[in-house]
Amino acid sequence: MSIKAIWHRYRQFRQAIKSRLTPSDIEFVRLYLPQIEQVLFYRMALQDQRHSLLLAHTFLSRQHTHDYTWVDTKVFIRSALLHDVGKSFLPISVWMRSMYVVLQNWKEGALLDKHATAQSTHPFWQKMTVLANHGELGAQMLQSIGTLSDIVDVARYHHSKPQARESKLLPIIREIDGKI
Repeated sequence: MSIKAIWHRYRQFRQAIKSRLTPSDIEFVRLYLPQIEQVLFYRMALQDQRHSLLLAHTFLSRQHTHDYTWVDTKVFIRSALLHDVGKSFLPISVWMRSMYVVLQNWKEGALLDKHATAQSTHPFWQKMTVLANHGELGAQMLQSIGTLSDIVDVARYHHSKPQARESKLLPIIREIDGKI
């Protein structure tokens, strides 16, 4: 892991432990998400809510410098706010998430590949499995409440390699998500 990547992860960790929602954040969520999606948003850990809001606001601030005229802003914001909803499947502390990042980068994730499976019964590995599969878990949650397919796809594939047939929102989500 490079120094730049370590610094990025350190900043993410600091943001996670300082996470708070303001009244304007709550109003923003109310404006963009239907009630049933708000329920899923507020099930997420505070740091995931904050991260998702940062992703949405970063997109909005970039509209002045990037050509996003083809993007349906409301659908993008909903996608940004809900892309990590699968992490809410189990309560996972900031420390446990940090451990996941370490394991993911140690020996190219070999230990995670070996132990973090759907059959894991140990609570530690169950949480690692949720983090490893949060995209699919989130997509299933969103699909079950009838969320738009583009939003479901963003949740499902935001950590996947680009594919020929994918939501046009995914490259923007991936780019911003990788920088915040």
